[in-house]
Amino acid sequence: MSLLVIDKTDESELRDLFTLFGTPYKGTKLFWLNPPLMIITGIIIAFIFAPVADPVARIIGGVFYGFIIMSASVIHSYGHIVSSRRVGAPVTYILATMTVSILHYDDTEDLLPRVHIGRAIGGPLASMNAGLLGLALYATLQSHFLAFFAFINLLFFVLTISPLPSLDGEVILRAMRK
Repeated sequence: MSLLVIDKTDESELRDLFTLFGTPYKGTKLFWLNPPLMIITGIIIAFIFAPVADPVARIIGGVFYGFIIMSASVIHSYGHIVSSRRVGAPVTYILATMTVSILHYDDTEDLLPRVHIGRAIGGPLASMNAGLLGLALYATLQSHFLAFFAFINLLFFVLTISPLPSLDGEVILRAMRK
């Protein structure tokens, strides 16, 4: 995901934020802009797709869409944390930037391809599972928020499993070639 980072990620300028599931979160100087950007994105999406006409309801719905986008990012990161621990290469920290979160690993030693594949696949699998759960709940409850939750998680899955530079799919493809 470093392809989508637009702020500086110098180690000396990172700030300690908190720890989640035993993994430290650090932030760049501009990390605090991520939530407002996600909420603005959610509001824009609501004005295009929300099934209500009232502008105030669209703004409120858009705020919820923004939080859904942020939750999808956390779900994806958590998938990486779990899979990395399972293959013996835990995440050193997660770096929150203005645009996306990046997982940092200690790669001082050569790791087997299965380790790279194992830790790279965790995020996409978590996103896929969350998306499928969202679809199952949507089939029962018919909430447009559940439909959006399913869509955004499945979108995270498709995008991150793609073999594009710095995404999970590229890491998996590179490890499979070894």
